[in-house]
Amino acid sequence: MADSTLNEAHPEDVVATDERIRADLARLLQERLVRESRLGVWVHPFLIAVILTLAWPGAPHTMLVGWAGAVALTALLRGVWLFIATHRRLTERAVRTGVRVTVTLLAIAWGAGGALVLPLVPFETTALILVVLAGIIASSLTTLAADPLSLRGFLAGIALPVFASLATSERSHDLAAAIVVALFTLGMAIVARRAHLTLVDHLQVTARLAVSEEAAKRAEAVMRDARDLAEKVSRARSAFLANMSHEIRTPMNAVLGFVELILDTELTVEQRRALELVRSSSEALLMILNDILDYSKIEAEHLELESIPFDVSKVVHATASLLAVRAREKHLELLAEVAPEVPRAVRGDPTRLRQVLMNLIGNAIKFTEQGEVVVSVSAAARDGTAKLNFAIRDTGIGIAPAATAGPVSASRSHSAWSA
Repeated sequence: MADSTLNEAHPEDVVATDERIRADLARLLQERLVRESRLGVWVHPFLIAVILTLAWPGAPHTMLVGWAGAVALTALLRGVWLFIATHRRLTERAVRTGVRVTVTLLAIAWGAGGALVLPLVPFETTALILVVLAGIIASSLTTLAADPLSLRGFLAGIALPVFASLATSERSHDLAAAIVVALFTLGMAIVARRAHLTLVDHLQVTARLAVSEEAAKRAEAVMRDARDLAEKVSRARSAFLANMSHEIRTPMNAVLGFVELILDTELTVEQRRALELVRSSSEALLMILNDILDYSKIEAEHLELESIPFDVSKVVHATASLLAVRAREKHLELLAEVAPEVPRAVRGDPTRLRQVLMNLIGNAIKFTEQGEVVVSVSAAARDGTAKLNFAIRDTGIGIAPAATAGPVSASRSHSAWSA
């Protein structure tokens, strides 16, 4: 591992003593820094637009517009500088200084805006915004790995204002969020330091390849260490996203439940339209969160099927109830039929079952213009166990014969054995 006292502003000065090798390493670092940064700079306007949508109902609009404008302006400034650095012959010092200044300005725009907005929005929205900011910071580990000073400036510019704002907030949830932000920032700083040291080791081996055959074996070891570190960073990111997505799903389900209750009351046309928009947006966001959770668990190798007792009938009827409004909007009849022989108590994974049913019923409603959608559950006993068959039948367009390898069925089914 490289010496902890290395020159972080110019790491090539430590890993190479030959002037020609040092110049080549500086050029490679500069190319990597500009190339990696150019890939992600234009995602910032999209992310601030997402945050603007989330925070719009709960924060002052002028403040949100100002935040979005600041992020867009600094992202544009960073993009212009990267374009100039790519198409003009600039000194290595000028390129690094420009990258550091634009990166820090962009981070301050994110951090200052978040510090102003987070205490004003509901905690559910605060959590979503923090997830977006965490993703931005995690992605910077790749784009800014070639320059640790840029990475530190970016991390501090976002995390410090957000932490100070949450820590001084009067809401108890914000204090807990501030602690999470502090721990996440500390973890990212440690990971960034290790990633930089790994990069320096790699550069050192690359320089020695010009004068020694033995360096080839060391290069392989360093590359293996770099790969292991990258895998650890990826697992840490996936674990963080999985935990955050799981925590966000609970309040989102509560929001959906309250919206459904309010929609059952007497409302004006404008109020009902607004609440239906909130419901559809929340359902879409919940689906995204479920996908993120599953993807993160798969990537982190944590996806496991549960085996817990649950009531099949309750799961089926609860799932159908969530989609009943969509069916009514299309003037469809949504029926849930659970056969008497189906055991009430089984062991399995109710969450995965609910996701499968949501997808199948949702597709049936989507592709059915008139008639009905029927969800049925039947059971067949075998050797002391029961085979449950879940079938979704609709009067929609069906599946074209050319798209199937065998006979076409108007129903979609899912079977499982249960105790």
